[in-house]
Amino acid sequence: MQSKGASADRERVGLENSRSAESHKWLYILIAYYGFEYLRLQDSFFPFLSPLKIPMLLTLILTGYVLVNLKHLQSSKSLFCILIFWILIVSWVPFATNNHHAFQTAKSMSMVFFSCLATILIVDSREKFRIFFNSLTIFLIVLSFWIIYSGGNGPGGFLRDENDAALIMVCALPLVFYRIFHVASRIFRNFLVLGLFSILVAVVVTYSRGGLVGLVAVIGFMIWLSRKRWRNIFVSMLILSLSGGISLALLPQDYVDDMSTITNKEDGTRNLRLLHWTTALEIFKDNPVLGVGPENYPWTSNKYLHLSPYFKEGARFRAGRQAHSLYFTLIPELGLVGIITFFLLIFRHRSNAREIILKTNEAGSRSLAKAIYASLVGFLAAGAFISVLYYPIFWHLIFVGLAFHQIETKYLPSSKTQVWINGRESKKADFNNHSRA
Repeated sequence: MQSKGASADRERVGLENSRSAESHKWLYILIAYYGFEYLRLQDSFFPFLSPLKIPMLLTLILTGYVLVNLKHLQSSKSLFCILIFWILIVSWVPFATNNHHAFQTAKSMSMVFFSCLATILIVDSREKFRIFFNSLTIFLIVLSFWIIYSGGNGPGGFLRDENDAALIMVCALPLVFYRIFHVASRIFRNFLVLGLFSILVAVVVTYSRGGLVGLVAVIGFMIWLSRKRWRNIFVSMLILSLSGGISLALLPQDYVDDMSTITNKEDGTRNLRLLHWTTALEIFKDNPVLGVGPENYPWTSNKYLHLSPYFKEGARFRAGRQAHSLYFTLIPELGLVGIITFFLLIFRHRSNAREIILKTNEAGSRSLAKAIYASLVGFLAAGAFISVLYYPIFWHLIFVGLAFHQIETKYLPSSKTQVWINGRESKKADFNNHSRA
């Protein structure tokens, strides 16, 4: 006969295995959601899936999961900021000039926020984060293949436009680059290397000037994050100066000509952007605290366009169009409350990433923190020229970073802090340890 202890142990192990299988089931549902969100499978690869409304079903399933598990959420300043931002958006629905667009934005942002909350609830261990992150990099690489195949366009939805496709590729670059150095499988590593080059090509084929700015910003920031930054900056500048002519020769001439207009003061696109940006500031002056409501800049700008120094007769026909900037969408539409909340989220993201980079003893964790940090920098740089405030990519990056931080803080050393200073590893004694003089 078997002892009661052995039987109890078997039951306990069986229960743990059952819980593990259950949690992984939800992880794969979450991964499926991200796959449909960024690959737009129902619009691109498998259009016959469109009538099935799979993305909506996955969103509803994840929403139900969040509502059932709300009590397990860890309170944080980031979550508080998200709550304020969501309340601001929803509160505008009955009062905005265009209620329909305000409602549609509130609805889509609510679904995005539920997917974000599901991310930090489900991805709660290193193993799950590894599976999730690897899946995300695969999706982004496959997306780069589609962008190249389609000549610069994304597969659909919020990724259809060339500028939006370029932005998502800029965000993808550090996620793929840093992962290359910490995967065991040679096949997967080679796939990531191929994906890295594919992402760079995808940015070029979009012909997006905002994408080029984001690409330069994210590569520069990745160099700045490196352990021997000054050496790497010098080497990069040397390589750029020696191979600049060769690089330009390899690029399509149309692309070089288009990018050369960035500093052209007579460029029509540049002046139209300046018209909208200065109009956004005029709207903000009249509505500084709460703005005019989500997606309501286009429906308010007609009253303010003539106040812009870039206004010309006939420019009133520009009313009803976006501000063509993340920041000049945020400023007039959500006012100081939205601005403060938005930048608090960014500073919390930066603080969390830096904590892992400076304190962790593990190179893999440090690389992942750098990847998430640099990806957001790429978004913020490229987003300066695109109206992407309500796109899911920003919010997903914030919450992926939050999930990663919650996991990694469990493994941070308590007795010492490892800091990388000028490429050298420095160990600082714990000041709370009074056992040593």
